[in-house]
Amino acid sequence: MSWLDDPGVTETDRPLAALAHDLALDETPWTIAHVRLGEVVDKAGLLAALRAGLAAPDHMGSNWDAVADVLGDRSAPLVVCLDGEVAGSARRDLDVLIDIVDEQTRITRPLTRAIRVRRPD
Repeated sequence: MSWLDDPGVTETDRPLAALAHDLALDETPWTIAHVRLGEVVDKAGLLAALRAGLAAPDHMGSNWDAVADVLGDRSAPLVVCLDGEVAGSARRDLDVLIDIVDEQTRITRPLTRAIRVRRPD
């Protein structure tokens, strides 16, 4: 289960069921934040998908600092699952989000892991 052992954002095309199986076998009681990216076309949509996936508080801001704060304010183990692709201007924003998530997994280790699930074409 090397993706659980390494900090940063791991990319995979494995099915979500296989990833969930990995988590079930691990001793850590992980919570999965499933961030569905399929309908995202801009930054607002990306932040809304992230807010929903994280079950973030309603007062979460709409900027990158707010994302870092929510990810960094963890008391329980979390796997952020960025699932799918985005379109339009959200492609650049997804790169920024991945950088933030990557940094937070390194800062909050061992509480946060992240995986980017790419869907086969």
